[in-house]
Order: sequence, then C-alpha cells, then structure tokens
Amino acid sequence: MTDLNGIELTLHIAAPPGVVFRYFSDPERFRVWMGPDSELDLEIGGGLVVRYPNDAPPARGEVVEVEPDRRIAFTWGYTGGANGLDVGASTVAVTLDPLHGGTRLTVRHTGLPNRALEEGHLGGWRHYFGVLAWRAAQEALAPVLDARVDAFVAAWNEEDPGRRRSLLEECWTPEGLFVDRMGYVPGRDALDTFIANAQRFMPGVALERTGPVRETHGRVHFPWRLTGPDGVIGEGLDVGRMDGEGRFLELAGFWEERGAGGGAPGV
Repeated sequence: MTDLNGIELTLHIAAPPGVVFRYFSDPERFRVWMGPDSELDLEIGGGLVVRYPNDAPPARGEVVEVEPDRRIAFTWGYTGGANGLDVGASTVAVTLDPLHGGTRLTVRHTGLPNRALEEGHLGGWRHYFGVLAWRAAQEALAPVLDARVDAFVAAWNEEDPGRRRSLLEECWTPEGLFVDRMGYVPGRDALDTFIANAQRFMPGVALERTGPVRETHGRVHFPWRLTGPDGVIGEGLDVGRMDGEGRFLELAGFWEERGAGGGAPGV
C-alpha cells in the first residue's frame, strides 16, 4: 500500500495574475507553452488535450474548476491508459496569488498512483510551467523594460530632488535593494539619498546605458558607462530582478575603473 500525497510546484512569475491566466484562457497562448497542437476549452466540462512531438499518446482531461485570474483545475490522464494513468485518473490544480506586483503560481497534481509517476510528472511540470513563466514575464515586461531601466539611469543624473524622486518611483519598488562594492542600500528612500550623496561628492559625473537590456523570468542585465570631465571613469554591468510591473526588487552593480578618475559612486 502506498502513501502518496501528490506533488506540488511553486513558481514566482514576473507578471500579474491577469497576464498569467491568459496562458490558460487564450488558445494561442496555451499552445505556446503546452505545444503547437494542444487544446484547452476553459469552461467547466471543457476538454484538454496535450499532444507531444514524439507521437506519444496524448494527455487528456476535463476542466473541473475555473476562477478567472485565480484558479483552474482539470483532470489528467493518457489516451488508452498509457504511462499507467487512465484519462480522468488524476487532477491538476493551479492557483495564482498576487506577489510583489507579480504572481506566485502553485500547481498541485494529485491522484498519481506511484512514486515513479510522481517524479516523472514533477520533472515535466517544471519544464512546462517554466515555459509559461518565461512567456508571461516576457509579455508583461517587454512594453516597459527599456523605459524602466532608462528611468533608473536618468535618476543617477538628475540633480533636482523632485524629478529624481519621480524617476525612482517609476522604476524602483519601495523595498528594493541596491548593492555594489561602494554601498548596500535597502529601500527606495535610501537609494534616493545615496544618489544625492554620489552627485555631491562627484560633480559632473554622468551615467549612461551602453547596450541592450536583456531579460528572462524577470531577471535583467544591462551594460553601462560612467563618464566625468576627463573621460570614462568606469564601465560595467548591472544585474537585477524586477516585479511584474517592471520595477526593481533588487539590483547589483559589477564594474571596473577606467582612467585616473578613482572609484565610481555606487553604480
């Protein structure tokens, strides 16, 4: 006799629940993460079909619960009882909870009859829901990504306190953490003060982005350059994590000095 409790997987997605839910409610988006020939009818009693590229027997199920932008549950099994699991024999429940402007997605799969099936499905869901998380974050962040990073860069160059504060409110969460070799700065208020101090101690220094912003799963990086009256002071790369609204939760600066300008002011 086995004592099986099901499997559970939790992902943090840099997209709000409304965006994540589209990957269940929109047939095209569903096929993007579950395969080009997959189908889902998001109504109670609606059908689910997941077809695999290697001609393996498809997975099939029926939607048993729907709460828009919050929860979906469906049965899960395989045509002809393939893989030792009949159609309708198990249940997959997906819950979406708001978290840091994004989503905490929890998937729980119950009714699997043995450990081997539990382990196999856990590996499969890590792949499929990982693809969903990547796609949803990309959809949520792409429209604002460059603007948010450029607002952060502009804040370092803005000497007017009110305008600098507005720029930081656009791109930085209240609790966001900034770190580099020149400082450890927890929170947006502290970052505002940190930038003001850098401007006071190094007048005439300007920060600029020197290449594209790259993003995956809400993690971003971008190159930059710091210049002063006598030329380039430093160059480097900032690496961070954004929430589902494209505001920084954390950012770390990696940089190298150039010329004789000395240390850069915390970028």
